[in-house]
Amino acid sequence: MKIFSLVMSVGSLAHPALALDTRAIDRSRVPFSSGFRQPEPPMVEPEFRANWNQHKWDANVSHIASGFVYNSPSQRKVRVDEAYDSTFGSSLLDYNNVTQEGVANRLWTLSPAITSPPACFEGFTNPAFPLISADFLVANNAIYGGEVHDALAGKVSSWDILYQGAIPVTVLLGEDNIIQGYDFVGPETRARAITRFFNIIVGPIRQMSSSESADQRQIAHQYGERTKLLWNVEGGKK
Repeated sequence: MKIFSLVMSVGSLAHPALALDTRAIDRSRVPFSSGFRQPEPPMVEPEFRANWNQHKWDANVSHIASGFVYNSPSQRKVRVDEAYDSTFGSSLLDYNNVTQEGVANRLWTLSPAITSPPACFEGFTNPAFPLISADFLVANNAIYGGEVHDALAGKVSSWDILYQGAIPVTVLLGEDNIIQGYDFVGPETRARAITRFFNIIVGPIRQMSSSESADQRQIAHQYGERTKLLWNVEGGKK
């Protein structure tokens, strides 16, 4: 009876954090396990919109931005809205139009304030926002990197690819095969870009009709003219 009481008293003092985790562990995904087997890359959720944070840096520059992204492989387009250092901008990346110079990019920006005249750019760039299709990992022959705990995304599985056959990228995959972000590396310039998604909404991105697109262009034109007027009146130009 005394032994039983002693065991009970010691057990009652045990901290919950020290309790043995008896949940089943998939040994096939545990590094240094004799049962480890590399899984095949899965299909991912392709159509989504989300908030994003991104930090890009190299030997000379550190740049942090945030915004909203629309990823639509069905339309082969990615729209990226961003804000950073008193600058607002939006890019429409058209993956229907890709050349050796990059992806067709229609970009407008307002900087350094909303009373500044807008700047517009149309050309080809190599953006840090790839078009994510359902077979993004499969098509890029992704290598399983293990289960990791990301400071922002939490518990995710990592997959390594060579994007465009040249750029090392680590893709972070969360529950329900939803991409939580990715890390790019540019060895030539010692560059790195880390991108994380949050408030992710999975589902088709509605395409604007031709009349809606025309209305948007008209609104953008009127806004641009109004902004130029404010710029002239409020001292931007004499």
